[in-house]
Amino acid sequence: IKTNKFTYFTEADGLASNLVYEILQDDYGDMWFGTGKGLSQLRKNQNRIVTYSEEDGLQGLEFNLRASHKSRDGEIFFGGMNGFNSFNPNELSDNKNIPSLEFTAFQKQNKNGSENLHVTNNSKVVLNYSDFAFYVEFAALEFTSPNKNQYAYKFDGDNQDWINNGNRRFLTFSNMTPGLYKLWIKGSNNDNVWNENGTFIIVRIRPPWYRSTLAYIIYVILIITTIILVVKYRERSLKEQKRILEERVEDRTKEVVKQKSEILEKNHELEEQNQEIMSQRDLLSNQNERISRQNKQIKDSIQYASRIQSAILPSTSILNEFNIEHFLIFRPKDIVSGDFYWFKQMGDHLLIAVADCTGHGVPGAFMSMLGNAFLNEIVAHNDITKANEVLDRLRDLIISSLKQSGEESVTRDGMDIAFCEINLKTLSIQFSGAHNSLIIIRNNELIELHADRYPVGLYHKSLIPFNNHEFQLMKGDNLYMFTDGIFDQFGGENGSKFMYKRLKNLMLEVNQLPMESQKFVIEKNVDEWMKNEYEQIDDITMLGMRIQ
Repeated sequence: IKTNKFTYFTEADGLASNLVYEILQDDYGDMWFGTGKGLSQLRKNQNRIVTYSEEDGLQGLEFNLRASHKSRDGEIFFGGMNGFNSFNPNELSDNKNIPSLEFTAFQKQNKNGSENLHVTNNSKVVLNYSDFAFYVEFAALEFTSPNKNQYAYKFDGDNQDWINNGNRRFLTFSNMTPGLYKLWIKGSNNDNVWNENGTFIIVRIRPPWYRSTLAYIIYVILIITTIILVVKYRERSLKEQKRILEERVEDRTKEVVKQKSEILEKNHELEEQNQEIMSQRDLLSNQNERISRQNKQIKDSIQYASRIQSAILPSTSILNEFNIEHFLIFRPKDIVSGDFYWFKQMGDHLLIAVADCTGHGVPGAFMSMLGNAFLNEIVAHNDITKANEVLDRLRDLIISSLKQSGEESVTRDGMDIAFCEINLKTLSIQFSGAHNSLIIIRNNELIELHADRYPVGLYHKSLIPFNNHEFQLMKGDNLYMFTDGIFDQFGGENGSKFMYKRLKNLMLEVNQLPMESQKFVIEKNVDEWMKNEYEQIDDITMLGMRIQ
């Protein structure tokens, strides 16, 4: 039958060897293969391979290349290492003899060694549980080519197919479960003619003593006896508990009668104490109402201060007027903030400040309002042209207004600030900072204009002027100004700080996003860092801008 498909034959299909030297087709359509391990015939009608060896009269197992021939009368010649063979396929016939089968040996093994047992077809063998393995031999009584006889076996009742055992005439089994087994074998002659009826032996493996019928009877008796003993013990225990309970009830009744009289005596005392408590409660209630009113007044005052602070803080719309894409993160820790931001346009120059005043809440808010007012006053004088001069002047005003003198008992309030002046025509920038630096990101490269390491306020008696940094901006540059609220925030797995380095890495990751997207990612990172487990410890302010 033509199927337009290739069929692949190997040693697993019965081919003598996967290394084939010669192939011939006889007059009947069968294929002959000369290999290095014998001669094989692919019978077309049976779709199986028959292999011939020296036992069948071959000159040897190994044949040569280009050493085959078919004559006109159909005779086939194959040459090998020890001569050649000639034969007519029509004259070859299969061995049709069905072999009979016999069990020839049975051996059991235990800790004492091995022991041979007599066994015949259909006989029964009884093994103990301690016999952990047994070995059985059998034979197909067909001696034409006994090495080619094939065997298969199975256990009756397993619903399994026959298991091929090749030409091996023995089986070994070990550690089998106790029970009754019927071991079947069948065999074939050298031409694969099988005795399908087969033969069998019965093998019974006794269970260990503790799984025998007698053992199970003893187990049942022990269980029943144990149950009876437990029930009897429980009955005696319940009777004893009942007696003890009755005695306790009687004693308790006497105690209750005695306690009743004591309670009546104390009840009068409690009534007097209750009247005193009621009077104290009324007093506490009045005090609580007064505290609540005071708390509301204070909270209303702080809310009013928050509205004033919000009114003082400038709108970011001034950045939109100059087409500067930006974002602003402003999160006070309390109702009012010690952080503030500040913008001012002076002709072609844009002045920007982000500051963190000493403390937070109400004290920080007062300082932020002072700082905002002082900056407006300073820039009103046109004689100041450099960023560092603004900070120098701001420090003088703070020291003067807070009467700071350097004495230990005198306040050292002040602020950390980042201040810059941008020339909107030339895109040049001047920067001066107190603790708060300016970050510029250009083409994914982070540039940091470092702030001075002292605050705007009285730091030590000799006041050091602030440094001025000049830098040329380019379109597409991202500028970031911020206070320490983010990188000082506790959180994460170990409750550690967010850290300045982590914030810089985060700015590098988001710098190519639109500014509003940058704000979303940064706030999301801060919120995930806090995990709703850590409260905000300081005011948070961050301003991002993109030069366009």
